[in-house]
Amino acid sequence: MNNDAQVVDEHMKKYSVAQGALVEDRHVVDSQGPIFTDPIALFGMSLERFAHFLVTYRDEKRLREAEEYMDEVMKISYQLYGASSFHTINLLNNFGAALILKNRFESALKYLSIGIDRILYVNECASMIPGYYCNYAEALFHVGRKAEALEYARKAVLLSKSEEPRIQNYAKKYLRDLEKDAKEKRQRSWWFF
Repeated sequence: MNNDAQVVDEHMKKYSVAQGALVEDRHVVDSQGPIFTDPIALFGMSLERFAHFLVTYRDEKRLREAEEYMDEVMKISYQLYGASSFHTINLLNNFGAALILKNRFESALKYLSIGIDRILYVNECASMIPGYYCNYAEALFHVGRKAEALEYARKAVLLSKSEEPRIQNYAKKYLRDLEKDAKEKRQRSWWFF
């Protein structure tokens, strides 16, 4: 990763006055296009893949490192695509889902909460809203915020009504399962007190 970072630093020097450029364009992404963005996007992609690798194949000790890489990916995404873009929301959803699969719910909640409101304003994300809400509900549920989790699962069902039957069925099944789990947890905890 250090070699990749050096390449990106050298690339950035061409466009930043602080790093030696003669003139700095305030809208370098728009004015330079792929010449500027491609090397940075490629670096962001490699950081993202490595963050996913750390979450999936390494233990808890490397979670902080994975989050640092993902935070850097988010900065790159904001710079290239904006805070409310399909790409940014997709990054948040995918990383949140990877964290959920490894039972790292606090971290999943951190990333999913960044996009939970933004996703509503990105037209390209319309079909992924129910799934995003289900992921968010899953993270909420496992950190003990069960009422909020159920609320987002219900919203996922409502928002899935305009989607294809496969997505509608997924959201409905998820809500049923979550309601069942919430009910069982309450019943079990009652017996222990």
